[in-house]
Amino acid sequence: MIININDKVKVRIPGGGGAMIDVSIEKIQVTTNPDLDPAGRMGKQIEKIDLDADVLGSIDFIDENGKTRWAYFHQIKKDNE
Repeated sequence: MIININDKVKVRIPGGGGAMIDVSIEKIQVTTNPDLDPAGRMGKQIEKIDLDADVLGSIDFIDENGKTRWAYFHQIKKDNE
């Protein structure tokens, strides 16, 4: 599954009992050091990525309260899936 900045996706919230929320991707980052930074927060920012590739990283999004949050790639489900 390929995701791009501004794509609409669903994100599974940790500790939310499996709840999914709809979000729009603000940033995509991949790790350059999986042992120290699996979310890629200090890694490289990119415009799009194929989540089927075995790459670690995360997205940033704005939640329903206007707060910037992030999620690992494995927490993402594309809206049209």
